[in-house]
This record gives sequence, C-alpha cells and structure tokens, in this order.
Amino acid sequence: MTDRPTENAIEPVWLIEATCAPDAAETRIPLRARHLARLAELQAAGVVIEAGAFADVSASIIIVRAADEAVAL
Repeated sequence: MTDRPTENAIEPVWLIEATCAPDAAETRIPLRARHLARLAELQAAGVVIEAGAFADVSASIIIVRAADEAVAL
C-alpha cells in the first residue's frame, strides 16, 4: 500500500485509456515483462494506482497520480 497524503487535500488522479493495435495480443509479448516491471516500479513509488489491459486486448488503462495532464501522459 502506498502512503496517502496526511492532509485533506484533493489529490490529482488521471485515468488514461490507450487503444491497442489490432495485433497487440501477439506483438506485445516480447515487451511485456519489461513493461510489467516498470509498472511495478511506478506502483511501488506511488505514481501508478492501477493498470491493466482489457480482456480482448483492444485497449488498456492506467490510473496515475500526477500534478497535471502533461505529467500524467
């Protein structure tokens, strides 16, 4: 579990949805381990709240803590 702010401030959180290419189920395989390792690092740092692909691998989402849209992306 990550540390939460100690004050009652509104925390900027962003939901990012990315559409995957039609062949994503096959082409992502060589990169997947590195991708998941980086997500785990960002989760441990408290930046990423949650991430995952849709069951049909048509898209994925990531929920991040970030000050603004540019930082989130």
